Amino acid sequence: MTNVFLVGYTKVAEGLAKKLGKQYVKHTAVKKGLADAVVEVEGEIDLTTLKEYGGPVVYVAGCEVNVTYEQTYDVKVMRWEGEGDASVEDRVAKRLSFSRWFRSTRGAGGEGHDFLSVVRKGIAADGGLFMPQSIPSFTSSDFEYLSGLSYVNTAQHVLESFIQYSPGLTISPQELKELIAKAYSPERWEASSVCPITNVEDNVHVLELFHGPTAAFKDFALQLFPKFFTKSVTNEKSQYVILAATSGDTGVAAISGFMQEQGIAVMVLYPKDGVSAVQKAQMLACEGGNVRVLGVDADFDFCQTSVKQIFNDGEYKATLLKGANSVLSSANSINWGRLLPQIVYYIYGYCQLLGKKVIKVGDKVDVVVPTGNFGNILSAYFAKAAGLPVRRFVCASNENNVLTDFITTGVYDTRSRGLKLTASPSIDILKSSNVERFLFLLCDGDTEVVKGLMADLDSKGFFELPQELFAKLQEDFTAGFCTEAECLATIKAVQEGNSYLLDTHTAVAYKVMNDYKKKTDVIPILLASTASFAKFPDAVKEGLDGKTAPSLGTYDVTAVYENLTKRTSAKVPRALSAAVNAPKPPTPPRTCDKSLETLKLELMQFCTELNN
Repeated sequence: MTNVFLVGYTKVAEGLAKKLGKQYVKHTAVKKGLADAVVEVEGEIDLTTLKEYGGPVVYVAGCEVNVTYEQTYDVKVMRWEGEGDASVEDRVAKRLSFSRWFRSTRGAGGEGHDFLSVVRKGIAADGGLFMPQSIPSFTSSDFEYLSGLSYVNTAQHVLESFIQYSPGLTISPQELKELIAKAYSPERWEASSVCPITNVEDNVHVLELFHGPTAAFKDFALQLFPKFFTKSVTNEKSQYVILAATSGDTGVAAISGFMQEQGIAVMVLYPKDGVSAVQKAQMLACEGGNVRVLGVDADFDFCQTSVKQIFNDGEYKATLLKGANSVLSSANSINWGRLLPQIVYYIYGYCQLLGKKVIKVGDKVDVVVPTGNFGNILSAYFAKAAGLPVRRFVCASNENNVLTDFITTGVYDTRSRGLKLTASPSIDILKSSNVERFLFLLCDGDTEVVKGLMADLDSKGFFELPQELFAKLQEDFTAGFCTEAECLATIKAVQEGNSYLLDTHTAVAYKVMNDYKKKTDVIPILLASTASFAKFPDAVKEGLDGKTAPSLGTYDVTAVYENLTKRTSAKVPRALSAAVNAPKPPTPPRTCDKSLETLKLELMQFCTELNN
């Protein structure tokens, strides 16, 4: 049985030993052969001398702690002012019982699926998505403590609570601290706070998620996830290739993140006519070497489904490994390591409102998110599952409103729906991958229910929630959608009324939020702004011009930028200016037809070139 070494506030050591059914020992009495003990470590000593006995170092930090163990702990638990020892003992025991294992939404799981292997594999062998077996529990004291911390320090506190440290299987808190510092370095983010929150109007607080290297919310995950991934493949000999489908933002964010890492290649599939001119320019500016950008003559749903089919094709993957020494993984939010970092900014946003005294400890907020693949709003739902006080989640769709209908009726139905190209292309999605994870949470981990519903969706094109699950869904979620005309009108109204320039996706969320406010008592709202206006400048300009429908045609991006910056106080992010003004590639963009077999051939060719 493992030992536990308690440092920091050690008055709870003896009580913790009783609670865990272990013997209590002071570190001065430790002898060879020690097992199944809680060891009270007094004073500042070299903890490496105790490592040979095995077991985690638990650092109980906070008040009445005179010695810091920030460089040596495996698990940290805060002791809050005025908290009794029994409460601390309970929380330490609960933290130690936290499972490091993952399971599939469709049943496969148990030991063997740890954090790093889940990051490396991306998707479960049975086609399901990986889910953690334990979710941490944050208290009002945690949120009060976090209200005074920076984004980087908040990320450290939140993420190490989700990642149970185990040598060789996860990432230590000290390694995590280094990775977080690099991911959110001021050199790569245009806002010093990383995630500013702007009070646009009474009770409306915009969470600005677009100040990263590619000016979209995906940067929060895809500056950190590649560092997780590199750690997960450190001892692997094969070439790893990240295969990602994008509706516009994931592609360039994945490229930006993985270009900072060594020895990992990226292939991005995007709908050829389904991303903005700026998004396309960002991706094509990176084409070459270990980056392949492929425009597919199809919509995003085809690209995403193709990626899943390739991942689930064991014979093809074996051929790829044998013929090109290449192994695939994913950077889409089907990968838990991609989804996890997004939980942080919802907790950070709430805690900033707490710190600004907009809300009091324990007060609830509403969260509004423009949603396509359901990953971003699911991150917020995970935050609530971990204790964040959220009253309602408002799911905002554009005219591809399958999620609005699902949340309103309990029926997820893709039949007789054609994907519409809109001015908010990043949410032009009909088959939302992360709905599967949501179903798993909704039915308390009943994998048979999840398998049945997903099988219905694959074979019939729809599924219907059992009545008890639909009722549970509606306790937390509401939804609405926004037409193209409403999107453009909202951009104009918010700029003229509040001097705040929205991108098209945030405009979708803003319009749906306004509809929601008319039907409920208003409390403080966190609204996720997922991209800079400068990623979709033509539609934004058309909104300000009073047009009722976006042209979705070609345009001079530089001229539109000049127009918008003269008319408003908004600034074009450096990265977008650089991408738009980059020299055009000497060859035309790579494209292919709507064929899974063609995509497999393109992928095989890319992997072969990497190894030549």
